[in-house]
Amino acid sequence: MSPLRLLHVPSPDWTWRQVRLALAQAAPSDAIPLFEAAARDRLRMDVVAFGSCRSALVAALRVLAPPGRVLAPAYTCVAVPNAVRTAGLEITWLDVAGANIDLDAVERTAQPGDLLLAQHTYGLPLDSRRLRQLADRGVTVLEDRAHRFDGDDVAGLASVYSFEHSKVVSAGIGGLVASADPALIESARRFRADLEPPAQAVSRRALRTSAVQISLAAAEPMLPSFASLARRVARRVPYLAAPSQDPSELSGGLVDVRSMDPVAAALGLLSLERLEANLRHRWDMCHYYQSELGELVPPWASVDRPLVRQPVLVADAEATTRRLRRHGVDLGVRWFEAPIHPRGSASSYTPGSAPNAEALATRVLSLPTHVRITPEMAARVVRAIRDAAA
Repeated sequence: MSPLRLLHVPSPDWTWRQVRLALAQAAPSDAIPLFEAAARDRLRMDVVAFGSCRSALVAALRVLAPPGRVLAPAYTCVAVPNAVRTAGLEITWLDVAGANIDLDAVERTAQPGDLLLAQHTYGLPLDSRRLRQLADRGVTVLEDRAHRFDGDDVAGLASVYSFEHSKVVSAGIGGLVASADPALIESARRFRADLEPPAQAVSRRALRTSAVQISLAAAEPMLPSFASLARRVARRVPYLAAPSQDPSELSGGLVDVRSMDPVAAALGLLSLERLEANLRHRWDMCHYYQSELGELVPPWASVDRPLVRQPVLVADAEATTRRLRRHGVDLGVRWFEAPIHPRGSASSYTPGSAPNAEALATRVLSLPTHVRITPEMAARVVRAIRDAAA
């Protein structure tokens, strides 16, 4: 049996310089403006930085203040409905086509004044032409680009991005509101002016998680069994492991809306400097998975672009995940294991109302594409999936 290898690495694009910065918790006073300037140049839109993507989503919803409903895909993270509720709104859940919201259902359902939360799940792009047509009908389009980092084909009045440790670009913690509308950006800045940065204990724990996991992951080629075991132990030590969702969030609690941490801004700025190489690597990994696992890659997931994770479909994702572990491959927590991830999260979603999303959640595996996945590791994942699926 192969040694068990945990392939999810928080903030995988970090260098030793970022590890030291995260542990030292020191940043220059102009870290946030510099970070925003770099993000603005990359996205070709103005931006406002927040303490998390959840906070950015709350800010965007408060600024846009839709008079109608919020239409959202019933295949998302619990952070999304919690942010919508924090903004004083409620979600109308719609089913998915592939992994993204079913735009046919949106076109049948949407009314002027509604807001469409257009989530690009896994980084898979929604049809920008159809989003613009919805905007022309009086629907406000807010793009959730937490799983991608680019300004290509933006059709929404605003977009939100994530810099949390599982995303394409990592600051360990953080998010952005982006828009080409100066008035909207100014409103977002005024909203942020009243906010405090994340509580020091919260921020330090999140950054410490990435720093420790990166350090141990770097030792895996030399000490594979020890480093993998140490990473698993560290994930169970509260001081060294920030949860993706805390108990309050899982129970449907409101979002603690914050401005950005200057240390996270400094970390994110360093990650943006290596963005092109990061995206090229992810693109290469997606091509490899798609070419080697063609029969398991659904047509909607076979795209010529970098994804934060490559989705493939198997008959039973839970059983296949257990088999993969016996083959020495641990993919970490599946995205998404339930229509509202993680399974058991409290929300207004009614079971049975989104059959496509529920079926997808039972079958999908999301394969890592990050920069610490070597060609040899990707080949091992492919072999293990073929064996497990068989």
